[in-house]
Parts: sequence; C-alpha cells; structure tokens
Amino acid sequence: MVKSYGLGFRFSRNIINMNSLVHVNSQIKWSDNDKSENLEVEADGLIVNCKANTIYKDQSKSFVASAIRTNKPIPQKCESFYFEITIKDKGKNGIIGIGFCTETVKSFDRMPGFEKNSWGYRSDNGNVFSCSGSGEQYGPSFTVGDIIGCCLNFRNNTAFFTKNGVHLGIAFRELKIEEELYPCIGLKSEEGSLEANFRQHKFKYEAMNDDDINDIFLRETVNTISY
Repeated sequence: MVKSYGLGFRFSRNIINMNSLVHVNSQIKWSDNDKSENLEVEADGLIVNCKANTIYKDQSKSFVASAIRTNKPIPQKCESFYFEITIKDKGKNGIIGIGFCTETVKSFDRMPGFEKNSWGYRSDNGNVFSCSGSGEQYGPSFTVGDIIGCCLNFRNNTAFFTKNGVHLGIAFRELKIEEELYPCIGLKSEEGSLEANFRQHKFKYEAMNDDDINDIFLRETVNTISY
C-alpha cells in the first residue's frame, strides 16, 4: 500500500460543477521553454525526444535526467485531469518518469517526483516518488509500446496511474495543493521518445472515454482504495 502524503498546502480549488468532470484543455502541449536543453519537442507539441544526456567523467559514462512540463497548467476548475503517455522509444537505458509538478519546480535535470512539489512514477522499478528521491513500490515497470496514464482527482485529493488501460490503484493521497499543477515527464535515457495524449485522441483507459464517466470514475477509485 502506498502511504498518504501530507504536503502542508491548503486546498482551495474552485470546483465549477460537481456533476461533471472536465478533463483537459486541448491547448495543453509540452513547453518549449520549461524543459531540459537535452529534450526536443516536435512541431505538434506532443512528442518529446531525448537528444543526448550522457556525461563522461573519468572515462566512465553516466546519464543525467532530462525533464519537461507542459506549457499550461491543469485547468483550475476541473474535478479531475487525465492524460496518457505512449513510450515510443525507451532509449538506451529505458529510465522514464511520468507525473506532475507545480510551477515552483525550476530544475529540469531531475526526474518527476525527485523535487519538492513534484510527483512521479518511474519505469525501471515501478516506484512512485513524492517530493523526494526516496521512492516507494507502487506498480509494474513499463517500457517501449506501453501507454501510461496519470489521473488527478481533485474531489478527494488523490492521484493514480494506469498501464495499457488498467487502473493500478491510488498512488498518492492527501494532495492538498494550492498551487497550479502541470503534467511533466522525465527521461534518463538518451534517444528515448515519448508521446502525450491530452485528449487529442481516444484514451487507452476506457473509463475516461465513457459518457457515464462520473459513475465509472468514482466506482473504480473506490474499488482500488486500500488502507
């Protein structure tokens, strides 16, 4: 079970309608500015490629993290927000992170979840990270061809991930965050390539495509809660 994370923020989101879920602003894409210089954003604003992040020191090779967030925050009046990332190419060592962060995160050389006000799910070990480089076991690993989804539920201040359309359970609880949040990804893998779906296309996780999303979302969330 993943523990609760009390973050010390006061929760004060203005929910516009408790009977509807607002998922995504179609204008949300990857930022051309808030990113590592090692990352390249393709023209559609959805595909990110890791050009190079290898450091040679004393004749040894190491990889540094390269992160990026979106150009716009999650809409403040939504009750939930969901997006998916397709692993197009895992790169040379396959270390990838997917999550979300606040605008206060200014360092783009660390993986999602490693910085204060940052949360992430990592590919190589299935761990989740909450504002710290110390991870906790959460779900399966993921690699090329997999589709990883991330959902923030602002009604109960939780977040969960999906893998290839399967709900993996609650990853973070008590996300009482006053600041705006941004989707973010990180690659510690040269030549890696990731593609985002901010609802430009149908989601792999069917619950987010259904007309009865409200009932399905609540039922699946309740069914995965463990204490």
